[in-house]
This record gives sequence, structure tokens and C-alpha cells, in this order.
Amino acid sequence: MLGVQRQLCVKPTNLGNLNVSPLGLQQHSQDGWAQQINAKPSHNAPSRFGFSVSIDGDVMVVGAYTENSSATGVNGQPGPMNASGSGAAYVFVKEEGEWDQTAYLKASRTRSNMRFGFSVAVGGDFVVVGARDEHGTASGLNGNPCAQNATSAGAAYAFLLDPGCPADINYDGVIDADDFMQFLQWYAAGDFRADLTNDCVIDADDFFEFLARFASGC
Repeated sequence: MLGVQRQLCVKPTNLGNLNVSPLGLQQHSQDGWAQQINAKPSHNAPSRFGFSVSIDGDVMVVGAYTENSSATGVNGQPGPMNASGSGAAYVFVKEEGEWDQTAYLKASRTRSNMRFGFSVAVGGDFVVVGARDEHGTASGLNGNPCAQNATSAGAAYAFLLDPGCPADINYDGVIDADDFMQFLQWYAAGDFRADLTNDCVIDADDFFEFLARFASGC
């Protein structure tokens, strides 16, 4: 089920500077409410961390829609901080009673003021992050994200919680000729799913990137 489970109450623990406040997670029992975690992002910078929150079982996603890092994708380096208001989301997983950050999420192509993390949802194997002010002119699924002249059109990004092997692009659990042929089809068609280097150009660099992933296995 998407959204915050009923037995949990999420509130900031510091009502001072809400740009950098931690996220307090409390759990209700017969004895009342008790704080369970005091979550902070892996790098501390003004970001409105906790503006959006979604919990499903032992997985929690927290949005920080004014985070400024120019990082891209999953677990990128969080600096430099030169993409004002690009936004981010953070995944926490509960194991043996403890919540730990397991992923730092950014858009595949980070732009300033896209507000990635303005909304978040987690359910089953997927995390979905909304970017309220993304400017892409693409439509539908996996369109060209590089044309950026539709002001505040907005976008949503889906992430697999357990993506498996990087070269298993058809997600069947096996790296084989089917994955290779799928990539070649994307590459030949100019499909931006083949832009593995995220530079808005489908070229030999992407082909060699896929070969490296394919050769590395799992």
C-alpha cells in the first residue's frame, strides 16, 4: 500500500529552521507514542528534508525538494551544490529494529529548480518520486528528457528497490543475449533508455558502457 501506515506518526523533531530539520518517526503502542528514529540525510545541507514522506512496511522514502546537489541517478556524489532547488529523495530501510539510509535518489538528469522530491511514494518493489517543476517537453514513458523548454511541466521518476544486475535491462534475473538485443534495439532507434552515460547523446560511449556492464555480470 502506498503512503504512510496508520500506526506511524511522522513529524519534525525541531521546529526551528525547517530547511535542515531532522525527521522524527514515532510509533504508537499501548503505552502511547514513542520516538523510533531521528532521521537525517547522509549530507547535511538546507533541503527541506521531510517535506514529503512515504512508508511501506520496513521501507521509508523522504523527499527533500530544495536540495541543491548536481548529482544524478542513484547514490551519486552529493556535490557540488550548484543545482539550486533540484531536489532529492532518500530511502531508509529498517533491519533488526534500526533504520538506515540505503539510497540517495536524484533525477537521471538533474536541473535547477525541478523540485525532485516534492512528492514521494513507496509500494511493493517501487519508489516513485515527483518533480513538480521539471521542464521537459517529453510525453508518456521514457521520452527524450533533454529538451527542457516546457516550464514546470512536471515529471515522475520510478525506481526499483532491488534493481538486480545493471546489465539485466529486461529484469528477468539473467544477463544474456536478450539484454544485449534489447540494448541494440534502443540504441538503433535512438531511444534515450540507451543513453547510459546521461549526456543527452546516444553514441559509442553508451555502447561501451553497456558492454562494461554486460561483462561485469552481477
